[in-house]
Amino acid sequence: MKYQFLLKRFDLDIDVVKKKLNSISAGSFKQDLLTKRLIFEGNLDLNKAYKLNEIDLILIEEKPKTPLKFEDLRTDLLKISKKFTSLTIKIKLLSSIKLATTSLENKLSNFLIKNSINIKESSENTILIELFKEKGQVFYRIFSYKTKNTIIKSKFNN
Repeated sequence: MKYQFLLKRFDLDIDVVKKKLNSISAGSFKQDLLTKRLIFEGNLDLNKAYKLNEIDLILIEEKPKTPLKFEDLRTDLLKISKKFTSLTIKIKLLSSIKLATTSLENKLSNFLIKNSINIKESSENTILIELFKEKGQVFYRIFSYKTKNTIIKSKFNN
């Protein structure tokens, strides 16, 4: 399986992160050309990887780079979203594409709701759709990740 890591600090030594990940996994490393994120391909113990201090988010690649056809995007999204009880959709444009992300998010959310998928703004499961242009053609890829929704309660009321 393919994973991409969002690290907590930009000035972090990637070799240290690779050594720590190699101790809990088996696979190879690359760097994503579009986002400069660290890519890991192989077997990874997610529970141990989440405990590493250097890693902020672990993106699981659900769908690799695919030419954009909205019908294909809908079917891929429906298939992936059935893995989760509830989810949130986020769209990120990596290139200059003339597309309104909020309207696309709303259309995809409505499509999933019509297909009995539970869409929640506060869900810990998020599906990230990245859209980008290569050689004049628009592509998409889909990631999923878990966020921990921690609410910090203050002892003072305002």
